[in-house]
Amino acid sequence: MKTNVRKIALSGLFLALALIVSLLENMLPPVVPALPYAKLGLGNVVLLACFLALGVGQGYVVLVLKCLLAAVFAGNFSMIIWSLPSALVAYTAMVLLHKTRLFSVTGLSVAGGMLHNVTQIAVATLVVGASVAAYLPYMILAGGIAGLVTGIVCHFVLAFMERNRPDLDDVYVRMDRRALSEDDEDDAE
Repeated sequence: MKTNVRKIALSGLFLALALIVSLLENMLPPVVPALPYAKLGLGNVVLLACFLALGVGQGYVVLVLKCLLAAVFAGNFSMIIWSLPSALVAYTAMVLLHKTRLFSVTGLSVAGGMLHNVTQIAVATLVVGASVAAYLPYMILAGGIAGLVTGIVCHFVLAFMERNRPDLDDVYVRMDRRALSEDDEDDAE
């Protein structure tokens, strides 16, 4: 039970961080003006870290909730059409590639970034028309670069998490444990 509560709490933390980073990134101007929808996807650092730290199932839950809530908070429900299929395809590919043990965190992120953009172009060709496919080579390159950046950042985030893993039982206790045990003894009398 303690493990489930811990995973739920950490999933909520990862979700909040992913939403904050994504919403802040949406406020920034495009990295490449010619590709206005190409972003670094820094929220994906949090999602990849969640998958690697908590597991596949928790990662899927956080991913879907992040896509839905980002659309709600941005007031743009059409975001779901673009983000959810792309995120699910990229995430599933990263999960499958991770199982091979042949890819580093950065390699997973690069593959995910490229597949995310390929899927977005595929969705765009269905919604907008085939002319959008002309952006495919540029979006694959942009996805690879974004995946490289987010993968490197995620590598260092995971390394930091490993080195500084707090004892979660002590994080919320603001009182000296001796004082707490003395209060329990007083209550027992």
